[in-house]
Parts: sequence; structure tokens; C-alpha cells
Amino acid sequence: MDEFLIIESMLYIAGNDGVLLKDIQKELNKDEEVCKCIINDLNQKYSLDPYTIFTITETKGIYRLATKPSIYDKIKPIITNTNKQMLSTSALEVLSIIAYQQPITRIEIDQIRGVNSSSILAKMVDQKLIEVVGVKDTIGKPKLYATTNLFLNYFGLASLDELPEISEMIQTTSEDLMETFNQKLNKD
Repeated sequence: MDEFLIIESMLYIAGNDGVLLKDIQKELNKDEEVCKCIINDLNQKYSLDPYTIFTITETKGIYRLATKPSIYDKIKPIITNTNKQMLSTSALEVLSIIAYQQPITRIEIDQIRGVNSSSILAKMVDQKLIEVVGVKDTIGKPKLYATTNLFLNYFGLASLDELPEISEMIQTTSEDLMETFNQKLNKD
């Protein structure tokens, strides 16, 4: 079977979960660099084909089949049921604190925000945007929270390195910050 068809099938079947590069390597019986080249060639084929809606995205070594941004922008108005839920300002605030300070405890988040964040944290854990990554070695052993790969995928980031610098964030108002996150959220 053609390598492109194998990779495309694997990505399609995996859906939002995506496929690890090592799984593609195993299936194709090729080394990492060769597999990356094949994936890049397939993605180039998609980008040059005006009749294909696909593109391949990569987040922390997980590859996913996605809709080309140019196509998505055209169909977005007619999509009535998306999996993405709009996040409240409070949820975005908590997510940004976690993204920049992870791993972090609820108490530390509450101290930064000045209000209790328990319900927001529980909701975001349920949505798999954050996860418990351990406990802090202190009295009470509070849970430590960090963002997940789904968080990166949700905001269209390949890694946390793509987050804006804190110095840039300090120069903006909270309204500007929320607008930036909402733009990131809506760019898909």
C-alpha cells in the first residue's frame, strides 16, 4: 500500500487523538527522519491540491488530520454543532495563569486571581484542557495543574513556546488579553 495512503488512513481513523510519529514509523518500517519527510511531502501534496480539504498538524509529536484554514473559514458560518465551547473570561484567565506558571496549585492560582478557582479547575479538568500532574511537596500535598496537549491543540499551538512573552502581556489590558485568546480560539 502507498505510504501516503497508510499515513492518511492512520490520521483519519485516529481523529482528534492523532498519531504518534513512532506509530507511523512502526507501520511504515522507516526511521524518524524518513517518516517526517513522507509526512511533509503528503502535507505539501495537500497544500497544492485545490480539491483537497486536508492539512496535517503536529503538536508535541502527535500528528492530526485537520481542515485547511482557508476551507474552514468558508464553512465555519454553516457549522452549527462544533465541539469547541466558548470559554468564559474567568476560564481563560485561569488557563493563562496555568499556561505560564505550570505546574501550579489551586491555592497559587487563587492568590493570583484573588478569588476561588475550584469550580473552573474542575470544569477544565473535565474538558481535558488541564490535568493534575502531581502534588506539591508541602503541607496538605496540594494538586499541581498543567495544560494538556488538547489545550495546545485547542489554541492552535505546537508548544507552549508559542505563547506570547509575559513582557508583551504586561503591556496590554485585560480586555486586550481576552481578545487575543478569543482570536486564537476562533482562528480555527
